[in-house]
Amino acid sequence: MRDNTVLNVRRRVAALALAIMTVAAACTTGTSTGTTTTTAPEPTTTTTAPTTTTAPTTTTVPIDCSRIHAGVDLTGCDLSGRNLTGAVLTGANLTNADLTGANLTGAFLMGATLEGATLTDTTLYGIRSGNITGTPATLTTDWHLIGGHLIGYNANLADADLTGTDLTGTTLTNANLQGANLTGANLTGANLAGANLTGVTWDNTTCPDGTTTSTGC
Repeated sequence: MRDNTVLNVRRRVAALALAIMTVAAACTTGTSTGTTTTTAPEPTTTTTAPTTTTAPTTTTVPIDCSRIHAGVDLTGCDLSGRNLTGAVLTGANLTNADLTGANLTGAFLMGATLEGATLTDTTLYGIRSGNITGTPATLTTDWHLIGGHLIGYNANLADADLTGTDLTGTTLTNANLQGANLTGANLTGANLAGANLTGVTWDNTTCPDGTTTSTGC
């Protein structure tokens, strides 16, 4: 009985020793269970294609010099000799236009641009103007561009605001000045023969003879 017990103990000790040896051997050889190895990802290189910018295309529309209407662009047009009687050219751009010998009788040029325009021997009878911009290259004899108005014989200056305007030596024969405001205007030496002065506002106005009036010249 005692011998069997001793034998069993020896067997258990041997088994335990074998187990210890097995574990030790596993640690020595680097064997491990349930170990996860993670491989670092390789760096990614991103290449961005260069952006190409296309310049906008500008289309130039040729000027149609045959069109006559308010606000029209007639820059550089040859309008010499044209019959533009009663033409409505309010706000038109006549920069560098050639109006030599053209007939602008009774035309409307309020707010037009006349920079560099040629108006040699241009007929301007009864023309309506005001707020004209730019300086013409030439003007018909005895005509002037003053304060945005075309000033000359037979000009239609009805209701024009000529406050403080220097009209010295101008020719206003047969001009229509009905209802015009001549407050503070200087008419020294001006020719008003046959001019319509009905309803004109006179206030500290200098008359053609050099006198100052608030009642009329």
